[in-house]
Amino acid sequence: MGLARTRGSSTVSSSPAAIAFRWALVPFLAVTAALAVIGGPLKGPEAPHGIITLELCAFTADCAAILRAWSASQREAAMLSLGLDYLYLVLYPTVLGSALLVVARRLPVRLHRPARVLVGLVAIAGVLDGIENYFLIRLLMTGLASPYALPAAVCATGKFAILAGCLACLLAGLGLSFRRRGDG
Repeated sequence: MGLARTRGSSTVSSSPAAIAFRWALVPFLAVTAALAVIGGPLKGPEAPHGIITLELCAFTADCAAILRAWSASQREAAMLSLGLDYLYLVLYPTVLGSALLVVARRLPVRLHRPARVLVGLVAIAGVLDGIENYFLIRLLMTGLASPYALPAAVCATGKFAILAGCLACLLAGLGLSFRRRGDG
């Protein structure tokens, strides 16, 4: 099949990470778009960032006020968003983790191990997202913020911190990768 595989160049299309990236990218983009559409009606004065406001409501907002402000159809949209997020939490770690591995192949060998550690952290972010979703679903079903909001917010904070760090490292790795290509 003639798939090129050259270490240190821009062509690593036959690596397992590159294949995973290609297979997961389109579903990832489709689910991202669907979540944006579903989440649109959740934004309002009590939840300016929609579902993200609910995820962090134990730290940043009044959870009960959000639940009071949302209509039955908005709560259903939030539940749909959380259900679809269970698919998303498989897709985004696959896309981000495989992108990190593809970029790492283009970097000096000493950076390969840190890239693998970041891939592990991305997987942990997915697990945190799943736990967070459980607590948010319970919050929406019961209307009780006190037992569910804090664990959801802690998981969301960990997830966002990991993802922000991994995205920053991916961008830095891309920059280094392009710089090395220009030097060679």
